[in-house]
Amino acid sequence: MKIYHFTEASAQELLISNYRSSTLIPFLGAGFTKDMRCKRGKTPDGNELKKILKDILARHNPEEASEIEEIDDLRSIFSLFENSESISSDIRKNTLLNLFSQVKLDDIRKKILSLGWRNIITLNIDDAIEKHSHTDYNKISPSDKISMERVKSKKNIIKLHGCITEYDKNEDSQLIFTWRSYVHNIRTQNSILEYLENLAREQAFIFIGCSLDGEIDLIPIGLKGHLEKSIYITKNKPSLSIKLKLKEYGIGHVVYFDSYDQIYSEIFNTIGEVEVEDTVTEYHIDYLPTIKDAINTIEHIANGGPHHKTTTESNISYEILLRPGYVIERDAEREILNNIYSSKIIAITGRRFSGKTTTLIHLYEKIKQYQTYIFSSHHPFNPNLTRLIRTVSNSLFMFDTNYIPRSMMRDVVREISRSKNKAIFVFNNHDKDSLLEVMSDDEINCVQFDMKSRLSAEEMDKLNVNMNTVGIQRIEEGMTILTFAYNTHEVYKSSSKSSSLFDFKTPDSSTYKALILTELESKLDLDITNKCLGKYFNTDQFIKSNPLLFDLEWHSGIRHIVCNSTQIALRILSKFSKENITSSAKIISELAVSLKEGGYIDTADKLISFDFLNSTFSWESSGNARLIKLIYEQLSSAFGQKNHYWLQRAKCELRSSNKLADIDNGIIWAKKVRSENTLMKNKTYYSATLTMAQLYGKKVVLLSKLSQDINRDILNGVIDYYSESISNYMNNKGHIDDISKKFREGRSEISKSFEILRKNPISLERVADINAVTTFLSNKR
Repeated sequence: MKIYHFTEASAQELLISNYRSSTLIPFLGAGFTKDMRCKRGKTPDGNELKKILKDILARHNPEEASEIEEIDDLRSIFSLFENSESISSDIRKNTLLNLFSQVKLDDIRKKILSLGWRNIITLNIDDAIEKHSHTDYNKISPSDKISMERVKSKKNIIKLHGCITEYDKNEDSQLIFTWRSYVHNIRTQNSILEYLENLAREQAFIFIGCSLDGEIDLIPIGLKGHLEKSIYITKNKPSLSIKLKLKEYGIGHVVYFDSYDQIYSEIFNTIGEVEVEDTVTEYHIDYLPTIKDAINTIEHIANGGPHHKTTTESNISYEILLRPGYVIERDAEREILNNIYSSKIIAITGRRFSGKTTTLIHLYEKIKQYQTYIFSSHHPFNPNLTRLIRTVSNSLFMFDTNYIPRSMMRDVVREISRSKNKAIFVFNNHDKDSLLEVMSDDEINCVQFDMKSRLSAEEMDKLNVNMNTVGIQRIEEGMTILTFAYNTHEVYKSSSKSSSLFDFKTPDSSTYKALILTELESKLDLDITNKCLGKYFNTDQFIKSNPLLFDLEWHSGIRHIVCNSTQIALRILSKFSKENITSSAKIISELAVSLKEGGYIDTADKLISFDFLNSTFSWESSGNARLIKLIYEQLSSAFGQKNHYWLQRAKCELRSSNKLADIDNGIIWAKKVRSENTLMKNKTYYSATLTMAQLYGKKVVLLSKLSQDINRDILNGVIDYYSESISNYMNNKGHIDDISKKFREGRSEISKSFEILRKNPISLERVADINAVTTFLSNKR
């Protein structure tokens, strides 16, 4: 343990360096709000609270007054206060509200809170911190059901021991004072406590106003040595007893001051003017060697990139966007440039390896009339993003694939729509609904451009001119960009370094899970790896064992595992799943349960969605229905209570089954979801309704092939559920547009089902309804 007086240069450098790199996290105790004005008087510290509660208990239990006076432990006193039959619930509630609500901080403490901390952690139950902090903080208390995705993408005030505001609304809300409540909190708040542990491993808590007397929810973190970077702030040089206590927590640094008032003023004077390292990255364009450089061109094609690199000159790091000389302008690029002036929000969507990121880099290079911010998926989500959007105008924000967490999509889109700024979002096909859903709900217009995985004739001609110039094999008509990359690799792997992308190896369980997680999250911090890959997961050894697939990057002082190539990941996932269906299903199911139990609810839901499973575990094929069904079967006990799970199972039968029994199962599951959401009439209800319409339509086609009768229930199922979906078009806009497109092209079971119904005599009485549905689908563009 290192001990410094605050005037020492080492103490100031310790504070400044951690604050500058955003690795300093305030951990505030009762001393931070002690003697601040509250609803009735001033807020107490632990000793004062103990005395107040003793007096109340003694007045209501005079026969036990002497015994009460002998109790010296606050937790025991509070337990008695909480459970005493002689004290009414009104007295308990009013006492706590009078002491801990409507707290008014002095100016210097307000300044401390205004420093833009990423997280603020507190043991206090009073309302001072959230009341005097910026409104963009997300408050978390023990009674909250948390989403770890939202916790990690937002700025947070984490109230470990409860919140007086929540207690005022609901007396069942936890206030952590007793030993019993401590133990209960450790059991029920496992996700958030593990998150704090992982923060402590790579960042520095600065304990201000904390006595740290028996904080049993923190001791396990200290015992593992994770608080060695942390800083304990105190008045006067610590005594032997205090040093022994801090040693139990494993705290590595102590900075002491001469008075309590000096603590806050000097901390603010030391770091208040320090400029935090910019979390909005500026990029430069680097033009790769010309198209005459065959080796570089082959390697870039075969590896699908890279699009980005970091370089260092004179100890200064630069982020570089790479612009290959052979790459052509895509048709969609011109359309986007023509629409950028008139459109508030543009979405670029498409399959992986369709050129979305390359197009975004071209647009970043060409659009000069706006202050442009580009956010690469190589970097973690910036929690200050919404504030940046509010503070600038006439700017263009560009977001690459997977940059914005699903839980933050609505906030970001709303801020863009309210501002004088524009945005371009890039999405993989299976993720685009997260944007379209927000657009539909908030009635925000969005212009969507789909990047085709196959080049148009004009694009192909342009690319082949470049290929002929450099002497590399051409792309053939009908070939996807991904197939072109693979073919390039196969043809030239003996004469270039292009073999890495397609050098597939059988992964172990941890590698397989990590590959899936990088498809879900793109960047994995210690919190999610510990929860999903095991508490004893060794990150450094893992990277050494998988140098081709994975790497480590530091962002805001936290290490993240990143996958070096999405394309490699997808190929390995697909290959392994096809060769090892049973073990693959087991691993994926275990991962989904780990995510759910670890608080990553949104990520777990994304993992078990049919679209994600189908696109991730298929490689230029029709999918892997057997694998997906096996996964769903293994998840029934863990996810069976969720409508999302049953809806995905129904979609699986719709998309992959050709047996009547399977289609009937899908209908049963979709009906369950629809029935349980009937009163709410929410997105889930309308999604289930449209799924049922398609399932009934598929059943019509199957019955026709088997020369079996179509009854009125089936007829009505097709017509009624399609009619209801069309009547509520905005609730399923993206899916209905896709159905309409397939219907017009006449290449789907949708158009076949209506052709069959028109020819069936049973449909005569519903011809008008059939015409209404088919007319809508024919004309909707």
